[in-house]
Amino acid sequence: MKQSLGKVYSTPIKFKLYNEEGSDITNAVFFASKDERKKEIEEDIFSMSNTIKESVDKRSKDRQESFAKTVTIDSTKVKQLEKSFRVKSDEFSNDNKKWYKPRSSPTYTNANGLYCYFQTENGMPSNLRFRLQYYSDEWLFFSRVQFSIDGKAYEYIPMDTETDSGDGGYIWEWFDESVSASDKELINALANAKSAKMKLIGKQYYDIKIISQEQIIAIKQTLELYNAMGGQY
Repeated sequence: MKQSLGKVYSTPIKFKLYNEEGSDITNAVFFASKDERKKEIEEDIFSMSNTIKESVDKRSKDRQESFAKTVTIDSTKVKQLEKSFRVKSDEFSNDNKKWYKPRSSPTYTNANGLYCYFQTENGMPSNLRFRLQYYSDEWLFFSRVQFSIDGKAYEYIPMDTETDSGDGGYIWEWFDESVSASDKELINALANAKSAKMKLIGKQYYDIKIISQEQIIAIKQTLELYNAMGGQY
């Protein structure tokens, strides 16, 4: 699962050894060939076919074939927009994976930022993401964000917000999540906003920040590039 999906949904807590009667003899028996048997078991396990990987690879191949048959790519627009992005290849991927992030977005987490970015796999765009990072000298522990975009109110509640600290007492808090169908109205509103601001609501306090025109333009360009490359969300 980890090889194919990048994560596992359960991890073995411990292993026990039982005899033929079903009694636990983990700590009650010693045998000289223990290391040899462990090696044999390990080899047996890793010689099995990885059915999860086979399933994931098949789905990926099917998506790639379907994408190639149905997609319409605006090559001219892609070439024009790519200049505004940092493109980073995944050197550990055999699927030519690349990440596209706006050049105006922060390079590191210790900076304020709001932007969208995405991944391509063999040229097929996917995994459109929405990221907000908050950098300050005081903890906020924000759990939701309210937006005011051209006079209309929106609210975004992240599934998970992470925190860290350093830089001589400064802190940073952020979320980084996939864009779902329920987020489309907010993301589109941000991309086409004339003016926008956001209110990060923490446990006891809140902080209001203006969303800059540079951030708005970057979100719009990200969606345009994603669509021009054949992406759908």
